[in-house]
Amino acid sequence: MENLSARTARQAADARAFAVQGLARAMLDVADNLERAGDAATAAVEGGGSGGEGGAAAPPVDPAAALASLREGVALTERVLQAAFRGAGVEKFAPSPGDAFDPNEQAALFEVPAPPGVEPGAVAVVTKAGYRLNGRIVRPAEVGVARGGGEREREGREGVERNGWERGVLFGGTRTGSVCVGVWVCRALSSVW
Repeated sequence: MENLSARTARQAADARAFAVQGLARAMLDVADNLERAGDAATAAVEGGGSGGEGGAAAPPVDPAAALASLREGVALTERVLQAAFRGAGVEKFAPSPGDAFDPNEQAALFEVPAPPGVEPGAVAVVTKAGYRLNGRIVRPAEVGVARGGGEREREGREGVERNGWERGVLFGGTRTGSVCVGVWVCRALSSVW
């Protein structure tokens, strides 16, 4: 019975230790590609590299061609990375400007004046894509939200000037203004925030 218990404990420890082996193996291709990109960029900056066996300098590299090649290599590396993520159940997602703000999948970092065609309170700018692992949010998409304008905003600013109280929203501990997601009322003291 002790042997069975010890073997089960050893198998559980191995399963935990090597659970990410498939993802780690897929990440090795990404690491190799990034190393090659770094070497190519270094060679382009140094004007062609150190050359071959005889120590003769390689011919100069055209900077525009080197940059285009680097861009293509980085795009390929990102495709390999996304394929590795998909194989591990990681999915990338990003809202589009104009989509409704969803606090379950997005973190609002700031407000911007509403661009034409974007409703106040909707996503205006996406700064980082979000990721899900088997349907669970690993990192929310980081977005900027369109600020409301016109009469409502003007009334809010007049209220602050009149009595020192401000209506706004709290996004992850950051005070951002008047988009209605979680409305709070606070004393308008910047030193508190």
